[in-house]
Amino acid sequence: MDEIKNMLQILLTNQQHLNTRMNHLVEKMDCLESRMISFEDKLDQMLTRSLQISSSVSCQIIDRPADH
Repeated sequence: MDEIKNMLQILLTNQQHLNTRMNHLVEKMDCLESRMISFEDKLDQMLTRSLQISSSVSCQIIDRPADH
């Protein structure tokens, strides 16, 4: 009977350790998700800015008087 209690105690302890590790992993994943969203926002801003610059340069080239 004591052996069964010991085994159950070991299983319970292992389960608690697994739960703790899983909680840490979930926290890290949440942090990564937040960082990825922030990174995506920055990429979107860079893309928008790049497109604005490209459009501006294209307009300048088109509007520039021809050299004769």
